[in-house]
Amino acid sequence: MCFFAVCPVGTFGVGCQELCECVGGETCNHATGKCDCGEGRKGFHCEEACESGMYGKECSGMCNCPLEKRCDPITGGCLCPPGRLGKRCEQECPPDRFGFSCLEVCDCASKCDPVTGKCTCPAGKTGKNCSIGCPEGTFGEYCVHKCLCNPGVHCDAVTGRCVCPPGWKPPNCTEKCDEGMYGLDCKYRCPKCTGNHEKCHHITGKCVRVCKHGFYGPNCDIRCPCESHSKCNPYNGTCWCSLGFTGERCSEKCPEGKFGHKCQYNCTCKNDAQCDHITGRCRCAVGWIGSNCEKPCPKGWFGQLCSSPCMCKNNGTCERLFGTCTCGPGHVGEQCNEECPAGTFGLNCKEKCNCKNGGLCDKATGRCNCGLGWTGELCESECPPGRFGPNCE
Repeated sequence: MCFFAVCPVGTFGVGCQELCECVGGETCNHATGKCDCGEGRKGFHCEEACESGMYGKECSGMCNCPLEKRCDPITGGCLCPPGRLGKRCEQECPPDRFGFSCLEVCDCASKCDPVTGKCTCPAGKTGKNCSIGCPEGTFGEYCVHKCLCNPGVHCDAVTGRCVCPPGWKPPNCTEKCDEGMYGLDCKYRCPKCTGNHEKCHHITGKCVRVCKHGFYGPNCDIRCPCESHSKCNPYNGTCWCSLGFTGERCSEKCPEGKFGHKCQYNCTCKNDAQCDHITGRCRCAVGWIGSNCEKPCPKGWFGQLCSSPCMCKNNGTCERLFGTCTCGPGHVGEQCNEECPAGTFGLNCKEKCNCKNGGLCDKATGRCNCGLGWTGELCESECPPGRFGPNCE
């Protein structure tokens, strides 16, 4: 009767004299020495990892995943790219999560990009975390749109709609409510007013005395003491100043830096621009443009509103206030249209040429261009034997 002995673990072959050479400590066949590979490995010695798309024992399983069929080489579970999750990566991250397997938490006041985590701000919000409202005068996604409302009128940060104060008609807020209407968006109907010289107030809806411009009193026959085309209280004659004026009799313009109703708004003009005391519009100083005079004249333009083209030649640069040319090396003149006089070079032609033996000096750099038969930095040397011509070439 024959007996077959199984080799001890880690050995194989005749007399079990050969050692298994399995990567990862796997066991091998006691007869052939081929390693019995576990999940995620293959090859005679289990030296190979599963190629993409395969998994399991001896890499015999095929991944059942979308997106390039990438899966865990051991379990076969799908390896989802950033922003996806689910057994087959079929789901997008929830709004407050991102990254691999959606494990990262968004740091946003709204939702974030499921791949990068970058905050996706809704209209009217900005900032790294979308927690900051649009700066005054801007609206929309990323606050890149400029409001078109008149100075002093608030702009809705989401829609850009001008939000008129009560008593003023949208969309521009420049006209009072139509007679018989009052309040926010002029949507309320006035009560019937029965008193002498009374009308419905366009802001409050209350019946108030309305005298002819420039008069007040019970019979609207007393002249107002106000200046600057301002109105007065129809009951006691107190002055109601026109836009841009202040003082007891409305005789003073708004102080510098202020404008509008009761001079309550701050001017936003920059770079020594003048602010209109009525509208707040900026009158730019020479050399500046932009709604707030925040931009210098673009290259090639100068003057009031940057409306004058520069006349500088030969790469001369133009000063933005008065158009004065600054010439480059080698040129002078009011428009940089004159070359340096003979024997000079450089900025403002202040450098003296030192070329010898008839060499010509470059007007910009001062480099000597030697005549026939001469060479050297200053054309000071005759050509060596066998050489001739300009620079002995």
